[in-house]
Amino acid sequence: MNRARGRSARRSLAILVDQALSSASNFLLVILVARLLSTTDFGTFAVGFSCVAVALGLARANLGVPLSVDLPVETDHRAIEEAIGRSVAVALLTGAAAGLAVAGISLLVSGSGTLVVTLLILACACPFLVVQDVARYVAIAQADPARAVVSDLVWVCTGLIVLGLSAVSGGIGAVTAAGGWVLGGLLALATIRHCVRRPLWRGTWRWFSRDRRRRHLTVDALTAAVTPLVVVTLVATVCSPATVGSLRGASTLMSPINVGMAAVALGAVAEVARRSRSHARRFMVVVSIGLAACSVLWGTIVWLLPSSAGSFLLGPTWDSARQLLPLITVEFVGLSVWTGAISLLRATGRTRVSASMRGIYLVLVIAATGTAAVLLGTASGVQAALAGTAAVLACVSWVSALRKTEPGQVETDSRAATT
Repeated sequence: MNRARGRSARRSLAILVDQALSSASNFLLVILVARLLSTTDFGTFAVGFSCVAVALGLARANLGVPLSVDLPVETDHRAIEEAIGRSVAVALLTGAAAGLAVAGISLLVSGSGTLVVTLLILACACPFLVVQDVARYVAIAQADPARAVVSDLVWVCTGLIVLGLSAVSGGIGAVTAAGGWVLGGLLALATIRHCVRRPLWRGTWRWFSRDRRRRHLTVDALTAAVTPLVVVTLVATVCSPATVGSLRGASTLMSPINVGMAAVALGAVAEVARRSRSHARRFMVVVSIGLAACSVLWGTIVWLLPSSAGSFLLGPTWDSARQLLPLITVEFVGLSVWTGAISLLRATGRTRVSASMRGIYLVLVIAATGTAAVLLGTASGVQAALAGTAAVLACVSWVSALRKTEPGQVETDSRAATT
């Protein structure tokens, strides 16, 4: 028992490190390009990069989560190989669709030639970057997260080298910087190639579309991507861009907790799939409490930062963002607890419930933030609405996650999830 817990703890630590490295690699691209493009061109690049982020979110949801559920309990080697091969095929198509969107943006906007080439490089690399992300899920589902850590470490180190050269030499432009970052991604994919299989095309659409979980998870991912955009647009329209800046500044300060929640979403499903139902529930309760405690601790640390340190991080936005820290800490406690419940629902095949929770959150957050924006018109009022919504959803989602289900109601694998 102690050995099993030790292995689980080591896997969990490796998953946390891997997610931190993955987030750092994306952050490096933003830093590299922001240093070398004009404000207008960087804004356009950010729109293009958001297309890649949506593709990654979709692949993680409708490919990564089912792999995390199925592979740990699958005993048929041929079924495992087929699942990975078909997932790689769908990942390539997802990345290609995102690449076409990025290429379209590069050709439609009236940006500089440097911006166009930078976006085209990113567009060409999209399919391979999505495959690398799916390969991380395969490694974690097969209880070998060290492969994912090494892969993302290679990517981050390559990005750091390019960033260093960019800082030392003024001769590196945005095209070279983005190309170096993409090279890091390709090297990361080569490093984790043992978790990739040849794509299987024949019958893959039927394999994908007949799995009800994937439909639910796709809706879940799209709703998650739309929610912050709707909130930002609503608050900016009713209040002001300055209000949005304060909210964004406060959420940026909580970025380490975002990494922790992403790590839970990445690795918890596979860990739950390896446990009995009672052990899985206890495990996710502990994870949720731990993540919520980290939110409180980190929020307190940031709130106690001296003004000089806060101003260094956020500049003039620090003062207004600091006032929101108690409320955003409450929000992140709720989101941490919610993340644990959603992971448990996904691992036990109740993806329809998890997708419904996301939809309910979207409706409630629009209603709450819209009301707060109209009646109060302040950043603290909007943040209080966000915190309250997260707390409500945390409670409701755990009630659903702990509710007993009949064996026939739970879709434990892709075969049981087909129509």
